[in-house]
Amino acid sequence: MNRSGLKAMYVLPATSGAATTIRRQHRRLSADRVAASMLDSFPVPAAILNAERQIVLANEKLRRLTGRTHEALLGERMGHVIGCEHSSDAPDGCGTSPACGHCGGAKAFGAAASSGRPATEDCQVTAHRESGRLSMDHRAIATPLEVDGEPFMVFALRDTSDEQRRRVLERMFFHDVLNSAVGLRNLLQLWSSLPPAQASELIPDAAALAAQVVEEIQAQADLAAAERGELSVNVAECEVELLLEELTTLSRQYPEATGKSIVVSVEGGVRTIRTDRVLLRRVLGNLVKNALEASGPGQAVTVTFDNRERPVFAIHNQSVMSEAVQFQVFRRSFSTKAESGRGVGTYSARLLTERYLHGRLSFTTAEGEGTTFTVTLPGRE
Repeated sequence: MNRSGLKAMYVLPATSGAATTIRRQHRRLSADRVAASMLDSFPVPAAILNAERQIVLANEKLRRLTGRTHEALLGERMGHVIGCEHSSDAPDGCGTSPACGHCGGAKAFGAAASSGRPATEDCQVTAHRESGRLSMDHRAIATPLEVDGEPFMVFALRDTSDEQRRRVLERMFFHDVLNSAVGLRNLLQLWSSLPPAQASELIPDAAALAAQVVEEIQAQADLAAAERGELSVNVAECEVELLLEELTTLSRQYPEATGKSIVVSVEGGVRTIRTDRVLLRRVLGNLVKNALEASGPGQAVTVTFDNRERPVFAIHNQSVMSEAVQFQVFRRSFSTKAESGRGVGTYSARLLTERYLHGRLSFTTAEGEGTTFTVTLPGRE
């Protein structure tokens, strides 16, 4: 079969089919009982796309997911209808921006188009909703289809969000909490073998490790509540210097901090802010931990606070993020590590910052300058 009419989403610019062509294709596929029945039998949202990757037939589950009628879906691209934040980055829309080169949906479509065989890829999408950003995990499945010599693509999205959340939770317990618990156990074993005077010197270390175990568990509980929209916010006066002292004390206990330093700088402006201290510390802690993880031995992570115009925290490290990492760093299940869920820190930081602290989290990264994540909070009214 000739599949040359199918364009790879992340290689070629998009062209759009004429409305008359899309309606002709829709009528043809709707009349094809096999194609229509096959699509409706899918247990997940699915659509048949034309060579320009436009929807010409959608099943009921996709209509329900998007809240659109069949008429409203015709001619649209998948990224647009599910609300992908990158679907409007480029003039030609979904499938044509730099971010689309790292999209699992785009890769699945491109692989199926070029090989003529079904292709599957994991696809993480950040979508815009009235309540804020929504992180979604899908498995994109693309299957070439030919009808009367005309090429189409059956494109389905299976929701894997629960699976990814479970992996994140497993990793948190089997890696982070377990490491802290083992460290605490080893310290207590050492404690029992020491004279009382020496054993008492280990109390601060034991307390810090116990606090770290509690923090890891509470952080995951808060993230789950935040995603459900049930997290409570307690705004009060917060002494920034004390907050940063707590932050550095906790962060230096991380295994990632070994052989590295944390430098704190409090610059101009008022050093007391109104915010939720616990959530802000969790945001900054996630960013500092990631910065330590990205740093090499002997390198420093810098935490800076400036309140001359509004409260701004900046966390800097000397590493540089690749383009692929930049486009995916805020996705819940994205990871630069082999373990699933390693990227949950930046996802959680942005969720808490934007939805609960009403601030903004951004980053810059460049050769010779390193990477800086910036948390900007509202000023006093």
